[in-house]
Amino acid sequence: MSKSGGALNNYLREVGRVSLLRPYEEIELARKVRSGEAAARERMIHANLRLVVTHLDRLLKTLNERETTIIAHRYGLNGTAVKSLEQVGELIGVTHERVRRLEVAALAKLRRSLNGHRDPVESEIFAAAIRPK
Repeated sequence: MSKSGGALNNYLREVGRVSLLRPYEEIELARKVRSGEAAARERMIHANLRLVVTHLDRLLKTLNERETTIIAHRYGLNGTAVKSLEQVGELIGVTHERVRRLEVAALAKLRRSLNGHRDPVESEIFAAAIRPK
């Protein structure tokens, strides 16, 4: 694992220890942030990052192992370096064009999970991306 990947994982572990805010806590912190309290601003930032990390983890669990590998390597997640389509293709044993199609399908799947519904255009892209040639 690279130094930056290790640092990122350590940071994400730290963010994971931050508790999520209850609505009344968020309102109170927002008041303090508006009044200029630096500690309240830091707490709000960390709580919001925790929320993002929690949602990202849930979203990534909707992908299968190959999709997760592609997204992780294309975007530098889980301590991996960002890789080109060709590099990911070599890693999983497919062409760069197949990686591109699988990436598009995985991103569409993540969007559907995030939005909770299937967009007609995404459905067509997803169907085309997974259709064997």
